[in-house]
Amino acid sequence: LVDQQYTVLNYQCSPYFESSALYPIINQLERAAGFSNEDTPESKLDKLEVLLARSTERVQQAAQLLAALLSLPGESRYDAIDLTPAQQKDQTLAVLVEQLEGLASQQPVLLVFEDIHWVDPTTLELLDLMVERISVNRVLALLTHRPDFKPTWTGEVHVTTIGLTKLDSVNCTALVDAVTGGRALPKEVLGEIVEKTDGVPLFVEELTKMVVESGMLRTDADHYVLDQPLPALAIPTTLQDSLMARLDRLASVKDIAQTGAVIGREFSHELLEAVVGLSPAELTDGLNKLAEAGLVFRRGTPPEANYLFKHALIQDTAYASLLKSRRQQLHAKIVSVLENRFSTLIATQPELAAHHLYGAGLIARAIDYWRKAAIQAGSRSAMQEAYRHLGLALTAQEELPQTDENQRLRLDLLVARITPTIAVKSYSSPEMVDLYEDAMSIHRAIGGHNPQIFPIIYARWVYHLTVGQKNETLERAHEFLTTAEREKNRVAIIMGRRLCGTVMVMNAATKEAYRYLQQVVEELDEELSDEVGFIYGQDTLVAASCYYAFALCAVGKFDQLYSRIEFALERAAKLNNALTTAYANGHLGLLFAELGNQAGLARCISSMERTVSDHPMPLWASLIVYLRSLQTLADGNTKAAAALIEEALTSMKQLGFGMWRPIFMASQARLQLMRR
Repeated sequence: LVDQQYTVLNYQCSPYFESSALYPIINQLERAAGFSNEDTPESKLDKLEVLLARSTERVQQAAQLLAALLSLPGESRYDAIDLTPAQQKDQTLAVLVEQLEGLASQQPVLLVFEDIHWVDPTTLELLDLMVERISVNRVLALLTHRPDFKPTWTGEVHVTTIGLTKLDSVNCTALVDAVTGGRALPKEVLGEIVEKTDGVPLFVEELTKMVVESGMLRTDADHYVLDQPLPALAIPTTLQDSLMARLDRLASVKDIAQTGAVIGREFSHELLEAVVGLSPAELTDGLNKLAEAGLVFRRGTPPEANYLFKHALIQDTAYASLLKSRRQQLHAKIVSVLENRFSTLIATQPELAAHHLYGAGLIARAIDYWRKAAIQAGSRSAMQEAYRHLGLALTAQEELPQTDENQRLRLDLLVARITPTIAVKSYSSPEMVDLYEDAMSIHRAIGGHNPQIFPIIYARWVYHLTVGQKNETLERAHEFLTTAEREKNRVAIIMGRRLCGTVMVMNAATKEAYRYLQQVVEELDEELSDEVGFIYGQDTLVAASCYYAFALCAVGKFDQLYSRIEFALERAAKLNNALTTAYANGHLGLLFAELGNQAGLARCISSMERTVSDHPMPLWASLIVYLRSLQTLADGNTKAAAALIEEALTSMKQLGFGMWRPIFMASQARLQLMRR
């Protein structure tokens, strides 16, 4: 590319935004479009359209989705987005891939993605799509990460993994020479640097700079001279000590580095200026010194500039050098500035406010922002991010006084985490057990009327059901229904009948199951099911319809069976909620297989595969393997079918999911008969 024009796309992941959907993408788009805080929403939309025009002819359609991603009010300029959250996310990712391909069609693209060990799940989905498309586009992608991150694409033919090992003494010396500009260090100093840095490049660079800046050496033509014996402990033995020594020597700007470190790995000139309390000239001069010292990189021109600590360890060292009380003061001031001057940023990234509020010791307010972040993530079908946000909120809640009010807060958080836990961990995971036990202990402790008891009982019911504990499942279903009837809660009564009907199907009490589930589908219309939402994991009407279909089949009402199956599949497709889609197609795929309907089975497998590829769900991935075995068995390939069933059984056992084990084993028995 030396003699060619090419486009560079830079993305930076951050430990503060591991649960912020598409954070690196949003950050890059705002920089590439040239947004400033003085821009009106309309001018930002104008800049976004100019940016997109470089890569696509469908500017309006792309801008409509990316404006929503950037939390810009595009309703007055574009048509309203008539999509479910999952559909909107999928189409947004498609637009971002199209943008990359559009740029690559004009000239080569160098795509640099830094620190993907801190990537959020939704950005990782996008990276999967990008890596796949890079093989047929003029794109070189450089993705850096720590060794413990395991990307899924390392086996692809167009992907090369380069493991970075420690530098040997020759390369350490070469790096020292590069830092000193070719001016040679005394042999004893060079020897200590090579020995103490142990081949770690950042340590070599920083320790060399520290020694040069320390005053121990004087310059003489093309080399440095040590006029006295090298003092003991003159060269720090750890990278942190070396970085701290360099910061200490930059005493006049150390406060700027520390304040920037509290803001984050990356910080804007404008935000830092509002927090640090220096004059514009003093701040600019201080930041110039940090940049000249190689501790931070600068993008743009002040006051529109952004700064990035050269390495996370530099930020960590500056942050750790502050007293706890001072850190709390800075975190609190940052939140105040963000809320007063950067309200849009807080609205789009509530987890940022939560991070600083927690650092300031304002735990209750931090929890509130983490809950907002979880709701926002859930509305975008970003369940892994929602799960993480609520996990942080629950961990923080443990630090609050154990009053009834704070216990009710914890109960609310636990209930909110049911659906993300099911999506991310599965129904029968240990996390579901812990969630139930935690919630029930709180419910018993605070007593009184509490509508949150219903999702809690459901969490325990679904656990018993999925691990295959029939008696306990029936007990929880009756507990749910009797509690709902005692509370005269109409929606909960309908849900209680749904649970009882489901258990009756599993227990082969088909007539009772039919009666319960018929009541549910007659009383629970689509509007009411929409109101219930996904509190119980998946859409209630879809779930009830699946088991009603089983009951219709069992009592021989085939005239109604296929219309109910179609209703469930069509509603799941309309809602486009990942867990509901997997639930409907998984259950009805089993039913199609029992009916010998290979077309219906193939349809369900195809839908599940698309869903699970975008939303990793181990349980449903295992069921896909089993359903594929039934397809293979229908084709007469008993050996391959047996291997797939065994794989599915092993996977289900690892997940602790026993509900479908008898069905899988029945298929194994059929195979044995076919082989006789």
